[in-house]
Amino acid sequence: MIKTRADLFEAAAKMMRMCDEAGVNYQIKFDGIEININQKLSVLTDYSSHRIEFPLSIVEGRPVFVGDELYIEDGRKLPCVNIRNDVFELDAGNGWRCYPRNDHVSWNPPKPKTVLVELLREDAEELAKVVTFEGRIASAAKKALDK
Repeated sequence: MIKTRADLFEAAAKMMRMCDEAGVNYQIKFDGIEININQKLSVLTDYSSHRIEFPLSIVEGRPVFVGDELYIEDGRKLPCVNIRNDVFELDAGNGWRCYPRNDHVSWNPPKPKTVLVELLREDAEELAKVVTFEGRIASAAKKALDK
């Protein structure tokens, strides 16, 4: 939390290092609105420090602020709460869940995975029987529900 002018400049320096390393523009949130401050660093001293929010990290070239929602590997989209030692703290609704930085979080949903399975002929024939049987049950259940 930013309480003093020194805290403000320390947080600004951290943000600038982080953005420089990632090659992105300096960004803050002021009253919840994202602002690019590359050309106007004086903006930091012009505004009341309690209204300024600095990004916690950079993911895929974009700054991550508290409350931003990121996707995790299983497809859930969870709000970011904090980051400590390069590990995100995401609110999973049932307590805190931590995920490593760039390996397990993204702005984009994960791509569906396709699994190819090679079956022996006998196994494929058995699987076809099961699928046909399940299809018949599903069809009968649908007909019963429609009545």
